[in-house]
Formats: sequence, structure tokens, C-alpha cells
Amino acid sequence: MGLKLDVKINQVSSLSEARYAAGMGVKWLGFAFEGPKAQNVSEFQGMMGWLSGVEPVIEVEHLDETKLLELQNVWQVPCIQFKSVAPLLSKPNGMVWIQSLSANSLDDVEKALSASPYIDYILVDGMSISNWEDEPDRIKAVHQHSKIIWQLPFNETNITRSLTEIYGIEAIALNAGQEERPGWQDLDDIMIILEAIEE
Repeated sequence: MGLKLDVKINQVSSLSEARYAAGMGVKWLGFAFEGPKAQNVSEFQGMMGWLSGVEPVIEVEHLDETKLLELQNVWQVPCIQFKSVAPLLSKPNGMVWIQSLSANSLDDVEKALSASPYIDYILVDGMSISNWEDEPDRIKAVHQHSKIIWQLPFNETNITRSLTEIYGIEAIALNAGQEERPGWQDLDDIMIILEAIEE
């Protein structure tokens, strides 16, 4: 079992969802370091003990030296996602950095592209880009500058299109499901997308 695209699930907080995603072949699972879905290192390590074949990504707002050292030495994570990073902060060898970008249009994406050698991927939160399906050439052109993980308004209809061939899209991001009550996670939206891109 595998997926046609690399997939990241954002802000995972449920073991059932994490195990389902890992079993489907999702590449990255995001865990919040801050905010309402924040987990501590014990919760994170406990959840990862049940998983295999998936890369954890710790999600922070701003990455500074203090957070980097904690995530590197205590959490021991291979990948960090951030919106902003402290000037002159160096990336440790072997670590993957993902910079997230909120975009309301493809113009926003084109203006904000970074050529920094320290950024491995840019995650574009483009849920407001309603006309993305009409812009295959512009989306393809973006990939000439950076590796992009696209979070767009995917649905069961447009996700079945040949995203790689038409748009050059090779990686997508989805938001984790909402916990309707303790121990009960709504996985319907994620299941629709993952099953549509299953090989």
C-alpha cells in the first residue's frame, strides 16, 4: 500500500489518526509544539512508539536557538516546521526544515518564495486560493524555485486529477481531523483524500 503523492498531516493529536495515516503511507506527521494542540515530549514519544515508517515534524511559530536545541537534544526530531526563523540560525546536519507560508493567492506565493539553502520545503497554506485549478502553468513554475508542499482546497473530485503531471505537485498537506469527543476522531475528510490518491 502506498500513496501517489507525499503527504503531511498537520497538528496530529490522536493516536488512532496517526496510526491510520502511517498505515496509509503518509510521509510526515505534524505535532504542535505550541498552541491548543501542543504536546509535551512524553506524549510525543509515547505516540511515536506506536508508529513506524513515518517522519515526525514538530510545528512551531518562530524557531530560535532555544527551541532548536530543545527539539534537537530532548525531542530528537528529524524535521521542524516554522513560520519564521531567527536570523543567522544554522540548521543542524541531517535535519529537515519546512517553512510555512499563508497565501491568499498565487501572487502571494510567487512573491514570498525563498532561495535560502537552509529551507528544504515550503508548505503553502493556500486554502483561500479558490482558482488554483485554473493555473497549472503558474503552479508548475513555482516548483522551479523551491520544493513545495501544497495545502489547497482539495476535495474528492479535484484530488483525483493527475496533480503531478498537470500541476507538478508532488507533495500535499492536510489538516488533522477534529476530535468530536474524547477518543473519537472524525477521519472522514482525510480518508476521502488519502483513499483517492492510493496506488
